[in-house]
Amino acid sequence: MNATSMSAAIADLGYAMGPQVVGQCRALFGAEQEPIAERLAPVALDCAYGPDPRHRLDLYREGGMPEVLRPVVLFVHGGGFLLGDKGGESGWANAHVGRWAAMNGMLGAVMNYRLAPAHMFPSGGEDVAKAVDWLRTNAARFGGDPQRILLVGTSAGSVHLASFMKLRDDHASLVRGAVLLSGLYGYTPLDERDEFYYGPQALYA
Repeated sequence: MNATSMSAAIADLGYAMGPQVVGQCRALFGAEQEPIAERLAPVALDCAYGPDPRHRLDLYREGGMPEVLRPVVLFVHGGGFLLGDKGGESGWANAHVGRWAAMNGMLGAVMNYRLAPAHMFPSGGEDVAKAVDWLRTNAARFGGDPQRILLVGTSAGSVHLASFMKLRDDHASLVRGAVLLSGLYGYTPLDERDEFYYGPQALYA
């Protein structure tokens, strides 16, 4: 599929988000991503960055150990606070960000985090902080530079990045930057689903 037809296919998805769009994206990009997933396995799977079973991350690097430590990209997946997976064993979705980082000369990291309703705000931000601390201690063992960490999050993942920056006054000394995509940052009324994470709308402030 060339760039023009890909752009048209993306435009045809429209502006609504939901399970059907996720399925359409899997169909649209699967032929490209599945061979990459077969070729580029994690260099480390299910690294425990904290005590909870969901405190796990996968690492991706292309080639052997580099002579010079590489920048690190940590991706935090979305899922409406209720679901989602880093994808290292379950397919290419979400894991593809780690592989993309690896293919572009970086160390890719893709994390899981605790989910609502069992774990509410600010648990996601706390988990990002734990993952960042783990990477700063351990990334060099896998070829990553602990002084050059970039955070990328989408949807609920971007909320957790924002929470991390609010919770940790030292965040600017821990990471080089953060990319927050399609998040919920406190100015939009909660959907009923979001109250499983934040609690009642009346307490949102």
